[in-house]
Amino acid sequence: MCYMILQFKKTFRKSLFFNILFIAVLPLLCFGYLSINLVSRNMEQDISSRNTLLALTIGTGIERSLVETGLNLSYLLEILDRNTGLGEEGVRELILPFLKNYPLIDHLEFMDQNGLAFRSFPGLENKSIPNNSHYSFFRVPRIEQRPYWSAVFQSPVSDSSALVLSLPYQKGVVAAYIDLTELEKLLDHVSMNYTGFIVVSDQEGNIIAWNEKSMTLERDKLIQHEIMQYGLGGVQKTMRYRDSDEEYFGSSYILKNVQWVIAVVQPAAEAFHSISKMRTILLFGIFSVAILAIILVVLILSKILIPLKRISGYAKQITAGDYDFHFQKESYEELNKLTGAFNTMATAILNREESLFISEKRLRTLLDNLTQCVFYKNQNFEYSICNESFLRDLGMEQEMVLGKTDYDLFDLKTADQKRALDEYILRTGKVLEFDDTNCVEGRTYTKHIIKSPVRDEKDDFIGVLGMYTDITERLKLEEQLWNLQKIEALGQLAGGIAHDFNNIMTGVFGYVELAEMNLADDHPASLLLKKAKVNMDRATSLSGKLLTFAKGGEPLLGDVSLEYLLKEVIVFDLSGSSVNLEYQNDTDLWTAVIDKVQIQQVFSNLTINAVQAMPNGGTLSVSVQNFDNSRGGMKKLESGKFLHVLFRDNGPGIPNDLQQKVFDPYFTTKSKGNGLGLATVFSIVKRHHGLITLSSKPGQGTEFSLFLPAKDQAIHKKVERKIPPDFRDHTFSRILVVDNEKTILILLEYILKSGGYQVDTADNGRDAVALYGEAMAQSMGYDAVILDLTIPGGAGGVEILKNLLTLDPGIKAIVSSGYAEDPVLANYDKYGFKGIVKKPYTAEKLLSVVASVLKS
Repeated sequence: MCYMILQFKKTFRKSLFFNILFIAVLPLLCFGYLSINLVSRNMEQDISSRNTLLALTIGTGIERSLVETGLNLSYLLEILDRNTGLGEEGVRELILPFLKNYPLIDHLEFMDQNGLAFRSFPGLENKSIPNNSHYSFFRVPRIEQRPYWSAVFQSPVSDSSALVLSLPYQKGVVAAYIDLTELEKLLDHVSMNYTGFIVVSDQEGNIIAWNEKSMTLERDKLIQHEIMQYGLGGVQKTMRYRDSDEEYFGSSYILKNVQWVIAVVQPAAEAFHSISKMRTILLFGIFSVAILAIILVVLILSKILIPLKRISGYAKQITAGDYDFHFQKESYEELNKLTGAFNTMATAILNREESLFISEKRLRTLLDNLTQCVFYKNQNFEYSICNESFLRDLGMEQEMVLGKTDYDLFDLKTADQKRALDEYILRTGKVLEFDDTNCVEGRTYTKHIIKSPVRDEKDDFIGVLGMYTDITERLKLEEQLWNLQKIEALGQLAGGIAHDFNNIMTGVFGYVELAEMNLADDHPASLLLKKAKVNMDRATSLSGKLLTFAKGGEPLLGDVSLEYLLKEVIVFDLSGSSVNLEYQNDTDLWTAVIDKVQIQQVFSNLTINAVQAMPNGGTLSVSVQNFDNSRGGMKKLESGKFLHVLFRDNGPGIPNDLQQKVFDPYFTTKSKGNGLGLATVFSIVKRHHGLITLSSKPGQGTEFSLFLPAKDQAIHKKVERKIPPDFRDHTFSRILVVDNEKTILILLEYILKSGGYQVDTADNGRDAVALYGEAMAQSMGYDAVILDLTIPGGAGGVEILKNLLTLDPGIKAIVSSGYAEDPVLANYDKYGFKGIVKKPYTAEKLLSVVASVLKS
């Protein structure tokens, strides 16, 4: 805006000058031009009217003179007819006064019927008597008996141009010779300026009268005038015409009685001399006024432009950012208003600049605080805007990026790819969203990029706005989440399989043990049954691994000394291998809050994995130390206290493309592996709300880092003396067993009866509640109840116990389940149970638990 104001002076002087010129002078010139044309047209009409009137006046005068002469002559002849007795002297005395009163008649001739003049006034002294019988002025009135005007001819009396008015008289004709010089005297009184002329001719073009005596012989020249041609053609007209390279203004009039043509002709230059003079005067006046107007314009401009120059200086100061100046009071109120507006504008601009500065600073702060990298490229694909995250990602300063293109910042291949995308966006107007993966210094980075076109107020594309985020870590977390989801999916399957498997194994265990109890120790089948029990233990161990993946399985937490557990497990698993152990720990280790059995499996799996990674020997380094995450320093880990356990081997390492798959179930690179070892580790650690991570470089070994929950408290060891229960103390006690498996019911009934108990069974909750209610009604209640935790298609152990507690609040219930990782088993007492027996179990284990519960 300020630039436009600075340029305003250059155009304003011209614009103002020409505007005033056109507003003031141009209308004056147009008015003068129209006035001149109007005056010229009016004067031309006046001249035309004057010439027409002059021709009409002259024609009327001549016509009146001729008619008056003819009428008086007719009257004279009538007098002569009435006075036939007049002698020659009497006739002369009558005619001569007549001729004296009418000088237009040169003389009179009385002709007989043969055309011979027998009387003439004045007389024909010394002249022969003419014979006029061959003239038309004799023959026409003689034959047609009417007055006749002859053509112009040379008078024999005066030797000058004349014409004859002949009237029939008695048997002959009276001819009155008209002296044309008398007509010319009429024209002499008419003023035609210098070169104008009046001409009278007959219908044959013979000159009758001419006001310019020196040109009476130029008949042909006069006849050729266009106005004469119109008159001879019987047309009365006023017109401008050109003859012999000169322009004339003429009017024609026709005398009807004699068919003469009267032409009033005037050269146009002479006719319009007054118009030209008037035009000259008007033009001089107009140009004088125009020059005066121009002088006034210049003076006005000087009075306006000097203040405007000052105002232009103010604009330059504003453009330069200098808003501290004093406005001078001007001579014109309008200019004072303008300077006041400039002052207001300067203040507004200053305030706006401050607001824009604050807004820009705020926007810059927002951009720089975005974790996303943001940039903007103009139409030339030059970086115009970028935030700090973008600069940090490039490792450059702002001045190294702004104004540069991709070809200045990246290699040719990368720049070509970026340019092609930008051109596509500007060409199609589409928004692109995609992931871009690159490998830098051996590490793979993935960026999520969004690019969109930027439009101006005309909806034209003016640049590309881009934003990207490094999603490498997010993808890793998503991969871990995917692993968790896969493990959970496997857990649903594994839980069901393990539950059914443990139910089956419970029956197998029980029947094998019963068979073994009924055989002597030296019986051949006894050894076979013992070997079968060993394989059943292995099957139970595999079931335990499957249960690790069971959804909802909770560890049975307890306080454990991790130092002793680590050494015990690792030393046992390294026995027989060529792998050396390096172990170290903090002096005051915190107490681990874990499921000892599950974590023992974790340490065992990691140790076995290290041994398999170093078949030719090596070193397994294990360390454990306290780790306080109470302030949430490690985002991936819950806040609290943890023990950090580190397993590091110096084996071949794991390839980069396989590292994200090592925790997947059934993924293995070993020919004898089942792919459940590390998956089990991952699941157990997750259930403990801990964390396990992997770090490995090919050729440099592998490192597993574990974080297990702990508490800052020492373990107080108790010396417990286990006293096996006396099964016989509760002989004849009544036991109710509830299980959906018929095989289990038959087996438990057999085992419990063999232990001296009275047993009733039910395969669903409804029958169990009914049996218990009947027994209570008969005052023969049950001493204990064994409830299966999960009964497909019906109420499980927890729901059945709730109903039984309404009947007998003091009931002693034992929970049994093949789903050993169920949360109820970890906290059975909170649900009202007095004991727990996990499937599969032996007869001894079952009888021991029942006896303990009955005794409690």
